[in-house]
Amino acid sequence: MSKVEPEATMGKPTKPLSDSDRDRLLTAIEYRWEMFQRLTEWLRKNPTDSPIRSAVLESLLIHGRVLLDAFFKGNEKVFDDDLHVGMLAGFERPKLPDHLGAWKSKVNKCAAHLTNAEKESDWKIGHVAEALEGRLSRLGEYLRQAPPDRPYVFAAAPPRSFEGGFGATFCTLPAEHIMPSKDPKGEK
Repeated sequence: MSKVEPEATMGKPTKPLSDSDRDRLLTAIEYRWEMFQRLTEWLRKNPTDSPIRSAVLESLLIHGRVLLDAFFKGNEKVFDDDLHVGMLAGFERPKLPDHLGAWKSKVNKCAAHLTNAEKESDWKIGHVAEALEGRLSRLGEYLRQAPPDRPYVFAAAPPRSFEGGFGATFCTLPAEHIMPSKDPKGEK
């Protein structure tokens, strides 16, 4: 996979998105946003520090970072197979505002890399959620105006209930890939 300079690809696809790439992008955004919401709610309901809470927080931060990358232009290099909303014909992908860039930089330092940086104890994700809700709302409006031959029902913009099961299985492995079905002695 090759890296491409940011200005070469951000918001300027070299070719139009195929229907399958467009659907892949939108499905991934829906999934990431649903996870962002569900994890935020879980953290609110589970305020006691624990390894599980730390793992949920790190997951939330990564989902937030991915969504910021999808909706805003940053200064980092991108890969030629990256997908973002600027690849949708006529949909703007603005520059990442400084306050969101600072948050993303903290995520990069504290959750995505080994670093000497001080760990953050209060992530203040409200401004990130607000910015993403605004972009998701605009994306929903954009998609409602899609040509009839390329419809896409985008359900992520409205707030969702946190009750019930997960419908998506992106970025997960089946249980047998995580936990062996037999113990080391070969017994169930």
